[in-house]
Amino acid sequence: MAVAFLIASVAPAEFSYVADEPALLDHARGLDQDENEGVETDALAMLKGTLAEQYARATHHNRRINQRRALHRSAAGLATLASVLVTAFLVARLMFYYVPAKA
Repeated sequence: MAVAFLIASVAPAEFSYVADEPALLDHARGLDQDENEGVETDALAMLKGTLAEQYARATHHNRRINQRRALHRSAAGLATLASVLVTAFLVARLMFYYVPAKA
């Protein structure tokens, strides 16, 4: 049981990247081109806003993945503890049953 939870904690998680580098580069070049053509845009401010939004989304996704993994690691630890306690209980129970008490 504990091994199953450990495997689940290291299993690959689906992580959808917000924007890959070529798309972000195209966006930045498009902003520069708009600014050079005289369009009323602040390319630097828009690019900073886009990067901040992507960073916030990626941080949120990463946090959710880490919380899921921490939950599985905790469950693995509890399953290990439970198996040790059950094993100790069974050994003690069998010892008292099969080993005669000396009078």
